[in-house]
Formats: sequence, structure tokens, C-alpha cells
Amino acid sequence: MLGAGAAASLILLLLGGGLAYALFHASPTIAPGVRVAGLEVGGVSLEQATVALDELWNHDRSLPLVDPPTGLAWDQSAAALGLTVDARRTAENAHAVGRAGAVVEAAGQAITSLQQGVDLDPVVRFDRSIAAARLRQVAALTDSPIAPAGVQVSGGVVSLLPGREGRSLDIEATLDLIASDPVAMLVRYGFVPLIFSASPAPEEAARAAAAEAERLLSLPLSLTAYDPVTDESLHWSPDRTERGAWLSFGPDGERIQVGIDESRLMESARAWSGSLGEERQAELSAITREVHAVLAGEAPDTLILRYQPRSYVTTGGETLAAIGYRHGFPTWKIEEYNPEIGLRAWLAPGTSIVLPPRDAMLLLPVVPGKRIVISISEQHLWAYEGAELRSDHVISTGISRSPTLPGLFQVLSHIENAYASRWDLWMPHFLGIYDALPGFTNGIHGLPLLSSGVRLWGNVLGRPASFGCIILDLQAAEDIYTWAEDGVVVEIRR
Repeated sequence: MLGAGAAASLILLLLGGGLAYALFHASPTIAPGVRVAGLEVGGVSLEQATVALDELWNHDRSLPLVDPPTGLAWDQSAAALGLTVDARRTAENAHAVGRAGAVVEAAGQAITSLQQGVDLDPVVRFDRSIAAARLRQVAALTDSPIAPAGVQVSGGVVSLLPGREGRSLDIEATLDLIASDPVAMLVRYGFVPLIFSASPAPEEAARAAAAEAERLLSLPLSLTAYDPVTDESLHWSPDRTERGAWLSFGPDGERIQVGIDESRLMESARAWSGSLGEERQAELSAITREVHAVLAGEAPDTLILRYQPRSYVTTGGETLAAIGYRHGFPTWKIEEYNPEIGLRAWLAPGTSIVLPPRDAMLLLPVVPGKRIVISISEQHLWAYEGAELRSDHVISTGISRSPTLPGLFQVLSHIENAYASRWDLWMPHFLGIYDALPGFTNGIHGLPLLSSGVRLWGNVLGRPASFGCIILDLQAAEDIYTWAEDGVVVEIRR
């Protein structure tokens, strides 16, 4: 048992301690050893702590946004992300250390704070709308759209071009992360990690386009051009490298449209046409039309080569009529290209004139695969179908004062029984081939019949006898008339 003196001393001590705690509890001063996120606020008043906390956390407190994969960061204040510290409430929490709860418990907190210190978290407020506005600004800098896979053709080889995945700032997920622990963002991390969503680059459209490009390049493409002057066929078979340069790729909704670059196709067509020589050429629009036909799965038509006019320099003592006969044109055709020179004028040596194109008398679309060849010197006609001789016939051509004109012509008309009023005779199975004069047509026909009923020249076939036409026996004339449609080329040789 305590003695009376010891009991009195204990009572005085308790009364002294209780008085001291009562004075502390009533004081505005924060208990010694109290810190807020490392800031020492112990021993200062509630008001002083409030000011200090506000200065530390709410005035340009840096809280960068960080893109973890790239390490890029966007500096800004915490307030720009809606994160602020409630300085008053935080100071009040600090002031409550050693005062809150039962007396004994509160006193114990005060003693612990004094001996070991107490570290508190600040009270952090988060305004989601402010943060959302700032993240939208950052998204404009960070987001990258999807770049779909593409297609390229190089050296005739089709390949896929890899795309780029899309990347966008997931604003809501980032906001949720901040809202889940704003104290951690502001106090412990010191930055806000951004959350991104990725969208893989689609390849379906590119693969479909690549397949279509491969299909187009794999189609057999060979165009045939027929030269009616030389009676030869030429072929153009551009390889995959050349054809690959024609292909173009463009967006078409979610698809990639595979097309033909017309300028590049025309460039190839022009190069091939130019390789045929200066005098003859293929029509560029016809080439491109037939290429498109092949690519559409159609069979191409045969191209017909066309010729250009030529220059001719006279050697002296020549007329347009003589030059025309030598080069296979009626005089009126030569005059068309040289209207300033009279038909019967003698031309001085060195005079330059224009010769019509070698195919100038081919007025109708040419029929490839059929050809009539006539020899004036041999008085013979041959009919060809392709490279094969179909038939040959003895003929009679024009007499010297009304000769048959050598040159390149074609069947222009069919008249089953034509009448020549100038000589009062009928010409069975008449094929018109050229106008010797405007309105005066020479042609191929059977033995003529006078109005009197007399059949002419039946016994002279094989020698010149007509007034310019080519004469066959009746059966041969009917056969050629039926076989040779308008447009078949007629080549008359000397």
C-alpha cells in the first residue's frame, strides 16, 4: 500500500499531467512530430499549417502525364488535372492527432507523435471534368490513326505493305485510374500514367487487292496488230513488270480499288507503237481499249496499223499523175495532198510533194485474214484466207490507154449486176475497189455482157482487155463476190 505521502504525490502528478493535456487539447497548435506527406506541421498553428499546405500543393504543383511505352511526358500542374489538396481539412486532420477519441487513446497518439512522429496523407480532391478536358487536349497530340495495310507492285511482284496499328488515349480508363487513388497519383507517384487502347491495322482489304492485282497480272495478254500494207501480223505481249506499272490502288470505302493508271498504260502503248517505225503506228486509244477488254475477260480484236504521209522529192520531168501511178494512187488522191500543184504541171527537179499514206485508199474497216492479190504482169488473181491460198484465177486487166492502177485497195461495194452506161454493158458480180476518177469506179467482175446479148472477152482472159477493171470468168467472179465481204484488202501489183 502507498503511504499517505506517496499517494499525495501521485495525485499531484496526475493532476499536473491532466492539466497539461487539457491545455494541449485546447491549444490551436498541432502536436509536435506531425507531418503531412513529409511536410513538418507539428508545433505550428492550424492556420499556419493550412497556409503552408496550400502553398505546397495548390500553387503550380507539377504532375506530369506520362506515356509509359514511349517515356514521353507532358508537364502541367496538378490543378490542370483537377487534383487539389483541401489544405484546411488536411490541417484539421493534422491538428486532430492526439486530440481525437477517448482521452487515454488521444493522449497516447500525442505521446507517439512526440516520440516517433506521425505522417499523414493530404486530403485530395479530384474534379473529373477538369481532368477530362485536359486529357482531350493531350489526346490530340498522342493519338495516331490506323494505317491499313497496302499493296505495291515492283518488278511484276505483288506484295503487301504492312500497316500501322491505331493508338488512342483511353480517356475514361485514365480518369478511372486517377479517381481510384488520387492521393497516390499526387503524393506517391508524382505523375499520372496514361492508358492507351490499340487497334490492329486491318489487312483484309489489302489481301483482297493483292489477289486482284495478281489475277490481272496473270491474265495472258497479247495483242495482235495487222499491217494491211505488208500483210504481216505483229504481236505485243507486255511482261509482268511493264503491266505491273499500270496498276493503281485507291480507297473505295473499306475496300482498296485496283485500277489501271491510264497515263502509264498510254505511255506503254506509245512506246510500242513508236517501235513499229516512223511511217506506221497503232492507234493508241485502240491499244488501251483492247488491253481493257483482255483485263475484263474478253477476247481482244485485232488492231489495224495505220500509215503516215511521206515526203517525196521529184527528179524532174514528173507530173502528179505519173507520181500517183508509180506509187499506187489515183491522181485525185495525190491532188488531195498537194492541192497547190496542178495535175498536169511538170514539176522541176527537187520539188517536194506529199505522198498519201500507203493505206490511204483503205476507206473501210479492214478485214484481217482475207486478201486478194492481183498481178498485172502475170494477169492472175490469188485469193488468200489466212496464210492459205484459197483459189487462183486467170484474169484480164486494163488496156494501156485505160490501165488498171497498181496499189493497195479494198472491196468497197457489192453490186450483183452493175451497168456501165459509157460502154452499154453489164458487169456481173461487181466488186468496187477504187475510184479511178471521182464517181468512176473500177472493180472486179465477171465477163461483161453487152445490151445486145454479146458476152465480151471470153476468149482473151490472160491478156489486158478491160477499161481498167479486173475481169474473171463467170464462175470465178461469183465465187469471189460471195467470199470477199466489204473491207477485204485488194493488193494490185504491177
